[in-house]
Amino acid sequence: MGHYARVTDPSVNDGRSYEAYIPSRLQDIQLRLSPTVATKIDRATRSIAAIDARLGQSSSLPALEALIKSEAIASSYIEGHLVSAAELARSANDFRSASADVRAVLGNIEATHRAVRIMGDPSRAISAEDVVRIQSDLMEAHPRGGARSPYNGFRNSQAILIPPNALRGELATIADATHIPPPASHVGGAMADLLDYINTPPTDAPPLVRAALVHAQFETIHPFPDGNGRTGRALIQAMLRRDGAVRHAVLPLSPYLAMNSDAYVQGLNSVRFTGLEPDQEALGAWFEMFADCAYSAALNAAEAAQSIELVGEVWTSRLRNSGVRTGAAAYSASDYLLGAIATTTRDLAAKLDVGEDTARTALRRLEKVGAVSATKTGDGTVVFVADEVAGVIAHSQRDIAVIQTPPVDDVFVNAVGVAIKRPAPSRTSRGKVCGAPMPRSRTHCNLPEGHAGWPTSGHRHVRR
Repeated sequence: MGHYARVTDPSVNDGRSYEAYIPSRLQDIQLRLSPTVATKIDRATRSIAAIDARLGQSSSLPALEALIKSEAIASSYIEGHLVSAAELARSANDFRSASADVRAVLGNIEATHRAVRIMGDPSRAISAEDVVRIQSDLMEAHPRGGARSPYNGFRNSQAILIPPNALRGELATIADATHIPPPASHVGGAMADLLDYINTPPTDAPPLVRAALVHAQFETIHPFPDGNGRTGRALIQAMLRRDGAVRHAVLPLSPYLAMNSDAYVQGLNSVRFTGLEPDQEALGAWFEMFADCAYSAALNAAEAAQSIELVGEVWTSRLRNSGVRTGAAAYSASDYLLGAIATTTRDLAAKLDVGEDTARTALRRLEKVGAVSATKTGDGTVVFVADEVAGVIAHSQRDIAVIQTPPVDDVFVNAVGVAIKRPAPSRTSRGKVCGAPMPRSRTHCNLPEGHAGWPTSGHRHVRR
């Protein structure tokens, strides 16, 4: 979907010319879907519609927020931020003392909310500023984040992508690159073309195909110094909402992409072809992989939603059996926690518009029936955590624990060829190894117990 152009920049490659990939306009690409690809896209589309209709019902509304957290945790995982749902829940109310990984996931949650809320609205055109704001949400947690951070906004120097395992020192060269995005001078025009495609109502291309094309094009442009992968995956959610594939749900696509990172990276690279005619085979393989991802996400979302609803029913039964009257604040608190996972007395009082004494009583009742457990943050705030809901999210992500391949948005290298390494993500202490058998990879999980998505027994594999 483009061509290579020879570029000369005195600050890059010691002033020697090099070739950068310039993507074509998506509007100019003629697609021909094979029957196999069309069938998979149709299957995924129907599955998504079914789970979305179910999640639109009032009884399933708490699951919507839990699915956003599931997507944000896994999307951040791809970039090296390892956070469990339980850790996120306990730390979310103490942002200042939270780890860098937790802050990164919280930024991802906010970015996903913004993408769906603002960019998913088909009645308004998406602007470059909208996309930049999503990336800025992510960069709030960056060690050098903030309004004046050099990581905010479109890049102003050449970027090259290099697999982390190929980087041994602080310097990297053009020769090391697996992909050389367009020069910084082309980013504005390339993004304008991409936004023009997004803002054009769909005609003959299904929503899943359009989302797959937009994601691949965005990652090819690589417009930002950092956060391209997470921004691009948030953009998928906006596209699915904007084109009508979903009305309520945020599909947890990233767990599948994390588990199948080789195919993910290969798919993105394969559609960076050249020539006058599009490589229909490469596009078809990318669409097929994307359809498998969406189908898996729909199944995952359905399973998670059903489990969360069941947890809610159990809590309601326990409250009734303990003598809590119908209409008490504890029931409203229960509904809120099914999506929020954790809360404080002050937060719950504000959400339910009740006094803090009423909120405190509701939380203590939930604690008494085993729905929540109380823990203290670094500043002494008592946080009530719904461990069963956190367990549902962990259960839905239990396959991502075995990922050992490089992330797609691995290393940004600036114009002078100096790799700007990300700070090493925090890790849990090694301790005991998980050891769960992984039939697909024919190995065992070698991450420590307590890793993101750590299961109680084994690792589930996606049904095909």
